[in-house]
Amino acid sequence: MSPAAQNQINFPCRKLSVRRKMDFDRDLASPTKSPRKETSDVANEAEQSVRLTRSSSRRAQTPTPSIPHAVRLSPRKVHRNLFKNTVASSPAKEAPLSLMTKICSPKKAAVRGNEENHKGGALLNSPVKLKLHHPNVTSFAKARQALHTTTPSTIFCRDKELAVIENFMRPLIDERKPGSMYISGRPGTGKTACVTHILSNKTFSGRFELIFVNCMLLRTPASIFQHIAQQLDAKWNASAREALPFLEDRLTDTGPMIVLVLDEIDQMSTRDQSVLYAIFELPALKNSRLILIGLANALDLTDRALVRLQSRVNFKPVLLNFSPYSKQDIATILSQRIQEAVTEDVGNVIAPSALQYLGGKISSTSGDLRKAIDICRRAVELAETTAKKQLVLAPSNSESQNSGSVPTNKCVNIPLLCKMMGSVESSAFCSANSDDMDDTPLQQKLIIVTLLVLVKMGKSKQVTLGKLHQSYSKVCSKYGVTAIDFDEFAHTCSLVESRGIVTLKKKGNTRLAPICLRLDEREVESTLKDKTLLSSILAQGSLFV
Repeated sequence: MSPAAQNQINFPCRKLSVRRKMDFDRDLASPTKSPRKETSDVANEAEQSVRLTRSSSRRAQTPTPSIPHAVRLSPRKVHRNLFKNTVASSPAKEAPLSLMTKICSPKKAAVRGNEENHKGGALLNSPVKLKLHHPNVTSFAKARQALHTTTPSTIFCRDKELAVIENFMRPLIDERKPGSMYISGRPGTGKTACVTHILSNKTFSGRFELIFVNCMLLRTPASIFQHIAQQLDAKWNASAREALPFLEDRLTDTGPMIVLVLDEIDQMSTRDQSVLYAIFELPALKNSRLILIGLANALDLTDRALVRLQSRVNFKPVLLNFSPYSKQDIATILSQRIQEAVTEDVGNVIAPSALQYLGGKISSTSGDLRKAIDICRRAVELAETTAKKQLVLAPSNSESQNSGSVPTNKCVNIPLLCKMMGSVESSAFCSANSDDMDDTPLQQKLIIVTLLVLVKMGKSKQVTLGKLHQSYSKVCSKYGVTAIDFDEFAHTCSLVESRGIVTLKKKGNTRLAPICLRLDEREVESTLKDKTLLSSILAQGSLFV
């Protein structure tokens, strides 16, 4: 057997492998022949997987709302989902939707998303840095300055009274005629402010000279004539007895009209009322050029103490009464005062409910506008001090820092007003800094301390006017002070009542009229102890009961 045949018999697999190799080389060499079935299946599967990958990536790039319209999530969860969707979207051209766009319907979300893309990106692409700043307290400072008790530039809620005063003064000044007016009303009702406002801001065709006297500052009632004479003529220097004849001659000479305003004119009250009669008779002189305006708290001063003025028309003054401010009046005045000073809304300084609350409290007690202004000013000062100590989270850009536009989230509210009202009412008797007791006449001080002794030593909080006058007479005889008779004593008690210190109820029999303290006994006692005479009366109170 030949060697080749022997090799075919011994190695049958070798021939088969060579044949397969030749077939494989022939297939590669011929490009027109199609590949095998197995290779085609593998290629189709690979192409399909590539298509799925591209479609999935295209879907991931499309911004679709992740929160349905009906589902409402908290702002924290909405922000977290928005951040995840933003990170997943790789293209930088498409901006993520805002929080409000995420909560809206898909159609509105697409429209708002396009609008935000045109505006230049969302908040997350350009984050705003926040920083703690001191708030802007300029509004509090301006409001505090506007809440003053001096005469304001504009008078609110007194249009009727202003018209009456102006209609009284204008024909007298323009036509050079004398006259007198008596204006009454409780403290803080705007009497002095209205008169001063008209004389300062209104224009009259005639010339006049203004003399303003606060009778509370005079030592004795008779010194009023000397004080007026010195203001008419600075060089005049004579005794008090010569003052009244000098005034009578000077007021009847030629010259401009003289407007004399006597504030707290009831302090000129004496036993025979000679000073008040002489004052109200000056405009009735022949060729007189005096226009007299008297201001006081007592409503019936001219009818009760000055009866002779009713007998002649020339002596009878024109009467005008100022009623206490109502709740709405006080709230309106405070709001208008603050609105004139600040440029922003009044509610950023003091809440409207707080103004109504303060107006209701003051109108139900005294109607004193000055007290309402004082409480409101103190509350604004406290709110300003508190706001300066706090820090507000705001953008850290230079514009907000330079302009001071960082607002405060604190304003005057009802709890703050209650706190201030408690502190003011606890020291109501010495609200005018204990100097009021020095300005108060001695007879009124003795009445107050005598009433305090009777209240402390007795079982009742109120006593009759006759009992109070009896104890008052004992006090005067003990310390060598001239006591006044009962009629003048009753009138002096009404003056004390006008100060808001006591409450006096009127009855047919004046001696049985009850009188009591309106203020706390401890506050009155602590204030009176600062005075030597009054503290001695309190120490020996049992001797006068």
